Amino acid sequence: MGLVSRFRGWLMGFLFGDEQIMKRATGLVPALSTDMMRMIEAWRDIYSGHPSWIRDGRWDKTTSFAKVVCQDIAGKATNEFEISTGDELLDAEILHTISAVLPDKVEAALALGAVVPRPYYDAETGRIAIDWYTADRVVPAEWDSGELISAILIDYAYIDRDHSYAKLETHRMRRGMDVSQNEYTITSKAFTYNGGSLGQEVPLSIVPAWAGITPEVTIRNLAHPLFVYMKTPFTNNLDMSPAGISFFANAIDQLEELDRTFSTMAWEREATEAKAFVDESMIPQRYDSKGNVVDDLSAFDRKYYRKLAGIETSANLLEVSTPQPRLASYKDHMQAVISYACTIMQLSSNSYTTDAGGMPATAKQVLSEDKRTYTTVLGLQNKMIIPALQALLSSVRALQSLYGISPRLPESDDDITIRFGDSVMIDEETERQQALSEVRDGVRSKLSYLMDYRGLSEEDARKELDEIGSEKPAYDFFGNGEGA
Repeated sequence: MGLVSRFRGWLMGFLFGDEQIMKRATGLVPALSTDMMRMIEAWRDIYSGHPSWIRDGRWDKTTSFAKVVCQDIAGKATNEFEISTGDELLDAEILHTISAVLPDKVEAALALGAVVPRPYYDAETGRIAIDWYTADRVVPAEWDSGELISAILIDYAYIDRDHSYAKLETHRMRRGMDVSQNEYTITSKAFTYNGGSLGQEVPLSIVPAWAGITPEVTIRNLAHPLFVYMKTPFTNNLDMSPAGISFFANAIDQLEELDRTFSTMAWEREATEAKAFVDESMIPQRYDSKGNVVDDLSAFDRKYYRKLAGIETSANLLEVSTPQPRLASYKDHMQAVISYACTIMQLSSNSYTTDAGGMPATAKQVLSEDKRTYTTVLGLQNKMIIPALQALLSSVRALQSLYGISPRLPESDDDITIRFGDSVMIDEETERQQALSEVRDGVRSKLSYLMDYRGLSEEDARKELDEIGSEKPAYDFFGNGEGA
């Protein structure tokens, strides 16, 4: 049994009622149902290309469509993402780090329902660093009006075949009548584990990377936890808890049907490959190194020729079979399943289709036809990514203040720019036409248009406008009549 498999096995056992281990390890009771944890593990396996229907041998191939969708939507949601304070040093130390990993972390959140960024003070650098935990390494322990305020974050380390360890970092928030009465405790413990079972508690120093961790820290006057539960913005219709659900949580049946069809199509394609059935006397033979008589055929010939014994007439010594596979019907069915899966995932049904000529849809088509996808992407940005980043920056500020680190993030979110581009959803020509329309409607300046879409400097743009004004055409470049 591999390390990760053993770890996952222990985690499931931990949640399924080993009260003594649970109390000894953390003192907290998980606020996550066993069904929910099973689903998180199922989502992880589907996303990683090892769904249960492949593992169990029902089908032998996967399209990895869940991975395709999560990666694509995460890319759209984080397209041209920018976050900045205007301070180059501060941006390089904190914000650039977030920007670099955000697409991957959003993808992981879409796949498993949530990710947890956890900022901490790095004593070696004297700066704030950020660890990220996927949902299968997070045990929610207490919710407060939908906000996760207490949780167990899990790390594991493999030293060798006989020595592997789990670190349980327990975050517990006790809220009082006001912020001044809040008490926040972080407790870290290390345990041996083997074969899916949590063993003896051991010193944190047994793993070099954990040696500098203080076993317990208590902080007061914190308004929010020093971690952020960044979850998908979809209602959890599976167990109605505040826990996040996978982007494809309600399309599992369609994903299985897609793999089933793909596996069957691949089998039929192989089964209907051209073959020649020949009398065994026609197969050339040779002696191998041990003196045995073997067929003298290449790998390709072995697939093509099939021996038949007992053919009575020379007319039947060679018979070629070239059946036609029903690939077109399989493709049509797969496309129908994909379209339905997209509808379930709040994407336009043609999000992953090609046009009649086999070409992908253009960005202009995405804007005009895929508005449902566009709305979903905007929802991810506004309801998941931006709130989570603002909460993360608030935690970073708290740590900077606690450890006396400068420069610090601005106190107000208004002083931090968070921006997303939309070039994935809108092509350049559509964007240019929209800008031109804004000029004509009087909500954008001609100067701005010439600088942004004609590539002119401000000086050259002003000269251009002066020239346009001096020529006084019947209609100017922007469609305005003379004297307008």
